[in-house]
Amino acid sequence: MNNNQQPKPDPKGKAIASFIFACISVVPQAIMVLLISRSGPHAGGIIVEGFQVLYSPIGMMSAILGLILGIMGLKSTKRNFAVISIILCIIGLLWSLYFLSQFRSSEPSLYIIL
Repeated sequence: MNNNQQPKPDPKGKAIASFIFACISVVPQAIMVLLISRSGPHAGGIIVEGFQVLYSPIGMMSAILGLILGIMGLKSTKRNFAVISIILCIIGLLWSLYFLSQFRSSEPSLYIIL
């Protein structure tokens, strides 16, 4: 036996990074869902559409990165962070797809008049 072998490092940083990406993906979208449910789908108009256009791709990318890191972090001692972040990333990805599909299917409310 060779005692010079280094043990594998614990990838707990990946589980925590996954949890951070999951929060970036879910929290702003949860706030948007609460705002829409409180004041109706047309409240805020351009603010809601601007959020959908700008944040949905960001939410999708952070959810995908968080999902990948969460799966890699399942082998760590922070397994609970990895499992929770995988669940949150799936929710964030579904919300991003929903918001993006709602924006794509709606008529534009802002017209440029030349």
